[in-house]
Amino acid sequence: MQDELDLQVARLGSALSWEIGPGSSKPNALAISPGGDPDLLSITRTVISEAPPIDGWEFHPAKPPKKWDLQFSLSEGSEVVDVDARSWRYTLLDFGDGVYDLTLEAQNLNAVGDELRSAAGEALVEGILGEERRIEVIGRIDVVTRMSRGAAKEAGPIANLAMHVEELTSTTSAS
Repeated sequence: MQDELDLQVARLGSALSWEIGPGSSKPNALAISPGGDPDLLSITRTVISEAPPIDGWEFHPAKPPKKWDLQFSLSEGSEVVDVDARSWRYTLLDFGDGVYDLTLEAQNLNAVGDELRSAAGEALVEGILGEERRIEVIGRIDVVTRMSRGAAKEAGPIANLAMHVEELTSTTSAS
């Protein structure tokens, strides 16, 4: 089944991928991921809109938010890094266009290189917001090990990010 799904998704576009897991309202879910690419999101939305209903399954045009404890592992080559983001903090910068730049403070990733630290930030934000929401409302993501004193005063705990983004975007769409 996995090989067949790989083949079918590859026919839609080489940058697309898929993920199966538990659903939020049904036992199973299939997400066709645009790989973080806003231009491919319209393709995955079309694919999902044309999917036939299947008993016990829900379908998503991007990876949905995770139900997790903000701990995960990442690998780069032979290096595997366990990430515990529960203590991370964040700030959002608004340019007035409905897209926010995000700075994450990951003090516990001092020994990790920039690429892996950046990948950890992307994985965290995608897991918290879901891939679709991340594409729609988050622009640049910077991951630092220590924020400037001024930014640190404004920083909030990462556990509040989804709620904060929801508040900001519901206010923006209501205006």
